[in-house]
Amino acid sequence: MSDSKREPLFPGGPPPWPMHSDSVTAALAAAAADGSWGKYHGPNTERLRSDLIAWSGCKNIELCASGTAASELALRAFKVGQGDEVILAAYDYAA
Repeated sequence: MSDSKREPLFPGGPPPWPMHSDSVTAALAAAAADGSWGKYHGPNTERLRSDLIAWSGCKNIELCASGTAASELALRAFKVGQGDEVILAAYDYAA
């Protein structure tokens, strides 16, 4: 099967996020308490990456500081260049 004909990972749409659980609440409270919540390379990033890889079934996960950074990373990964047409969702948040 060619890359452009892959089956969606979640055909019914993405699962609800964030997942609600006591362990997530405890992890967020701990990160707020020790100040690591705002660190790009804090003590929780590698655990988050490995948990997301296990949960999603993807081979690789890159954490990004923003949706803009994530979009740029994806465009670079697909070698989108000058003159290529890119269509994005019209959804954004009011900053």
